[in-house]
Amino acid sequence: VASLEKKLDSMLNMVPKIAEVCAICNIPGHPTYQCSASEAYPEFVQEQVNLMNSYNQRPRNDPFSNTYNPGWRDHPNLSWKNNNQFQNFQPKPATTLEDTVKMLAQNTVQFQQTTNSTLQQHSAALTKMETQL
Repeated sequence: VASLEKKLDSMLNMVPKIAEVCAICNIPGHPTYQCSASEAYPEFVQEQVNLMNSYNQRPRNDPFSNTYNPGWRDHPNLSWKNNNQFQNFQPKPATTLEDTVKMLAQNTVQFQQTTNSTLQQHSAALTKMETQL
């Protein structure tokens, strides 16, 4: 085991270490996020995230957790259960045949009266024109 470790160490030492080159100033020896000019070029610098012990947490099964509002939990329009709290549609009562015939008779009488008054006005206008000629 010791000889394998020795061989591995010697192989690792044989490979030359590649120095990271800064993307801002193109100088090797420091990474981009440690460059002194990084404040002037924020598009080159990525935020660093320190994550620790997150693998022990249970997975979150709520894909819309950013938009979840606990006040909406009991909202009647946002649930799948069948709440009959809304008012059922009440159709207008259907008119009977007698009511329809009465309405037709009233409309017919009204039409006859307007037609008669119009005819009287026309006949008066014609007689007036005859006297003028």
